[in-house]
Amino acid sequence: MSWVIAQRAVPHGDGCVEVVSRWQLTGCRHWRSAFGVEAKDRRYYELVEDTLHREFDYRYFVVRDTAGEICAVQPFFVLDLDLLIGTRPRFGRAIDAIRRFWPRFMRARTLMVGCAAGEGHVDGQDEFAQARSARLLASAIVGAARQLKARLVVLKEFPAKYRSMLQCFIDKNFTRIPSMPNVQLNIDYASFDDYMTRALSGGARRKLRLKLRAAETAPPIEMSVIDDIAPIIDEVYPLYLAVHDRSNLRFETLTKEYFCALGRRLGDKNRFFVWRQNGKAVAFGSCLVQGDAIHAEYLGLDYTIALRLHLYHYTFRDLISWGIANGYKWFNSTSLNYDPKLHLRYLLAPIDLYVRHTSAIWNTLLSRLLPWLEPTRYDATLKQFANYDELWAPTDPAGRAAIGTGFAAVAQSSHAALSALAKLPQKLREQAAPAMVGVGKALDPRTTRLWAPLSWVAVATAIVVAVDASLQIPHLTFAYLLPILYAAVRFGRIPALAAIVASGLCAVFFLYEPRLSLRIDDSADIVELAVFCGLAMAISQALGRQPDRGLKRSG
Repeated sequence: MSWVIAQRAVPHGDGCVEVVSRWQLTGCRHWRSAFGVEAKDRRYYELVEDTLHREFDYRYFVVRDTAGEICAVQPFFVLDLDLLIGTRPRFGRAIDAIRRFWPRFMRARTLMVGCAAGEGHVDGQDEFAQARSARLLASAIVGAARQLKARLVVLKEFPAKYRSMLQCFIDKNFTRIPSMPNVQLNIDYASFDDYMTRALSGGARRKLRLKLRAAETAPPIEMSVIDDIAPIIDEVYPLYLAVHDRSNLRFETLTKEYFCALGRRLGDKNRFFVWRQNGKAVAFGSCLVQGDAIHAEYLGLDYTIALRLHLYHYTFRDLISWGIANGYKWFNSTSLNYDPKLHLRYLLAPIDLYVRHTSAIWNTLLSRLLPWLEPTRYDATLKQFANYDELWAPTDPAGRAAIGTGFAAVAQSSHAALSALAKLPQKLREQAAPAMVGVGKALDPRTTRLWAPLSWVAVATAIVVAVDASLQIPHLTFAYLLPILYAAVRFGRIPALAAIVASGLCAVFFLYEPRLSLRIDDSADIVELAVFCGLAMAISQALGRQPDRGLKRSG
């Protein structure tokens, strides 16, 4: 049975929002055409519900206008979410250590709007209808989450084109953070050779030709394009699993039923690519087509030969050649495996998460933690893309200009400080050097282990104070986790504890109101500081055991 939610919270009486199940959408005229302009239309959402994550509770928001007519349907699902999944490649051991004592650490029952296997989109006939539906949903969604006993609400992986439209969620205290971005490549060229000549540098062309030549010296590899993969699913599914299992971040595992049903339900948009060598399938690709774009969704490779023959680049060449020959202008690919995509001149296609806790108090804390938990921060390759800054770009040009001005101010301050040091009289620098050497000799190893982390805290304080003065970025206290983490790993628990105490005092003195005081006026700041100290203590306890023994021996 459907039920109306939070109708009194909907502004201006523009309509209402209901939660319904899949069978209640049967016969709904609007649902039959929902997301029709996207590669993943409503049939894809039904496919995912029928074949993936049957442990999820799939539901649908129905948005009605003032006349009671359905103007939008927004799929969602409820799951138990691991908030630290994006940080696992870097901090997996620390997370596992904490969860041995606290199994539910940073896990929460979550209402997630979007698609369980892919990016999400806003439903509506046009941009005006989409914006109105987004406003109605933003006003009602927290009430829905509470009735479904979900503690978190997440809009999952919505493309950056929706940022202005989804500003209404920011106004409702949601926090926007980047998810691992998709990538996009312009393939509006006469041929693959034309693409290499005009898009790639000379060095990149030489490396790509060498990799393609490796496959040319082996027995021929032939590509075929088919609509139905069911007859050979047992042959190609292990290829998909081989690539899936090599990834550090795994968001979903597709099933055989998914691939078989994909060909039957989305035959007009779906294309399967199979590469065979000596009659054996050695590579497999699943793509969707829409308009002038190809969307490469999933890839499978036979790793007994994939690395030696550079099958990834071989399949890339064939897919781009096929796309150009069939008149497509864009080649879109999913996230991860960014290094080869960087050299092939892809651009990032940012996708965002919008996150809110149903409790106002916990949401204040979560909004301060999320920027440090999002996964793009820990991928060094992403930062080399030409449009990396678009991952965090604000929705308005004024905000982008303010950030640019802030970075310029920080750069000018750093340059001025270095210039001042360089202008110190030579004689003064010569006199200072022996003194510094004497201080170093006076400190025994045990003392050094305690003073070194405090020095890093001092450096971190100088940086966060400069950033706070220039950019007004909130929640800078959590930047102190970096020197604490290094102190715990390098020196052990006692130096880490000293760094925690020093960091807390510096944060209170320099970052919280009233400034330059050891008093905190805002209760939210007090809670934030408590969470910071608890997280820092957990890190020091989890990672600081072995170095402590070294500290005692050095004394």
